[in-house]
Amino acid sequence: FGDPFDIFEQFFGGGVGGFGGARQRKPRYSLRIEFMEAVKGVEKTVIIQGKEKKIKIPPGASEGTRIQYDDFEVTIDVRPDKQFSREGNDLFVDEEISLVMATLGGEVEVPSVNKPIKLKIKSGTQPNTLIRIKGEGVPHLRGGGKGDLYIRLKVKIPEKLNSRQRELLKQFEQSN
Repeated sequence: FGDPFDIFEQFFGGGVGGFGGARQRKPRYSLRIEFMEAVKGVEKTVIIQGKEKKIKIPPGASEGTRIQYDDFEVTIDVRPDKQFSREGNDLFVDEEISLVMATLGGEVEVPSVNKPIKLKIKSGTQPNTLIRIKGEGVPHLRGGGKGDLYIRLKVKIPEKLNSRQRELLKQFEQSN
């Protein structure tokens, strides 16, 4: 046998490293966008190889999403959000409620990607309760629905109580 790479050439055609000839790789660029731009979609104007190009980012794009063009490729880099976190097409947000609201119940307005949502809090709500709101998450990149929004309820325990509040809590504890 001669050169072992001749076998590859016979099976795949072309030379080593190309398997079918030397293919020219398209230039790849990275584009950093805001979290909400990735969720809702956005059009950005960029300069590529000295020419102005419009890059349309579809709703639901995520970190690492690749957009192919004839002569180049763009990879999306998404900045994290201060309020929301994302897992696939689902969004997560923490909402702080008072000890009184967790105990007695009430209503709170929570953020979503479109507009705030009024959420009823049941009496006796426990810390870190997770509430799911269907269809309020990130649009699926290829269309066909949205993920869900999950709200984690964080109960804020008062750090300082006056003597009257302390006395009332002690009475409450003794009545149970």
